[in-house]
Amino acid sequence: MTLNLSYGGLGDACAAAHALDLIGDRWSLIVVRELMFGPRTSPDLRSSLIGISTEELNDRLQFLERAGVVVETELGYLTKTTAYALTDWGWKLTDSRCPDVEAQEFRLDWNEYGFDLDVGDLPRVDVAVTGDSTAWAGVALLGQSLDDALAKGDLRVEGDRAVLARVLRVFADAMAAVG
Repeated sequence: MTLNLSYGGLGDACAAAHALDLIGDRWSLIVVRELMFGPRTSPDLRSSLIGISTEELNDRLQFLERAGVVVETELGYLTKTTAYALTDWGWKLTDSRCPDVEAQEFRLDWNEYGFDLDVGDLPRVDVAVTGDSTAWAGVALLGQSLDDALAKGDLRVEGDRAVLARVLRVFADAMAAVG
């Protein structure tokens, strides 16, 4: 994909303007969002991105690779399957927050079969985690520190912390199993 007009080309040295040049189109930021959960193959990405054509996805991935946001890698735990992953610089793009997004409450109920996780009301709740979904995804899926999220005020926890620790171990084990 060729950008016809860029903020940098207009002499704007602002970091936000540069970021818009890289991920300001229709699909790039969504591709970055999907890669937050780990390396993904092109078919995996295509199945997650409703409405994107194969050609458009390939263009986005090539553009993001040239820009240093993603890197082509191999998933060695399956076969020598080619996948895409975020670079260190690409990960920095995932730390953006929308200041006007309301916090959500994630409610967990542990039982003998596992746990129920819901946004909003559950009839019985062992622990409630309140915060934005990006912070919750970072802790639950990406292994980011719960203590850091609590210290920064991104998440709040009410209830049985031991139950939350068990749930986070389930998520960590599941993420480790997929690579």
